[in-house]
Amino acid sequence: MAELSMSELSGRPAEIAAVQRLLEAAPEYHYRVYGRPADPEAAARLFAWLPAGRSCADRYVWGLRVDGELIGVIALVRGHPYPDTALIDRFLLAEPWQHRGWGTRAVDLLLKRVQGWPELRVLRIELPVTNQRVGKFLTRVGFHPTGERVPVPFSDQRLASEVWVRPLAPLAGDLSPTQAGPF
Repeated sequence: MAELSMSELSGRPAEIAAVQRLLEAAPEYHYRVYGRPADPEAAARLFAWLPAGRSCADRYVWGLRVDGELIGVIALVRGHPYPDTALIDRFLLAEPWQHRGWGTRAVDLLLKRVQGWPELRVLRIELPVTNQRVGKFLTRVGFHPTGERVPVPFSDQRLASEVWVRPLAPLAGDLSPTQAGPF
């Protein structure tokens, strides 16, 4: 079987163009979340988005590749909304690559990447209520819903997202992941 790799993307024009093609290769996602296809600036916004109080040093965008082909993207903000949390604000595979085990492998690569961040205790995903079918996948890879609801960023509609979290293994002598962060 082919290998999945994950590499950091810097937002150069060629990378933005590749991510834009990827976003356009997931029309079902965009219709469920935004009610329309990916607009021509979707990838540029993905690279640029930062919540208040965070800097570019806190923003990570990784490309997921199989045999050199970009099949997915993971974007997150370190230390948001709590210092011990990383918000995954985009986890997307092109539709032809979904439901084939690549998402689970991508989560494994992500966990290996962030386990060296000493402050990190929790991964967080804000799942739009219109995209709840992803909940089965999130449960399989260790996430659970908290019951908290937040607005969907960049949505033309007044949608809410349900917060899902995945505690990470604590360091020796630390609090358990469920004790870290106010949830």
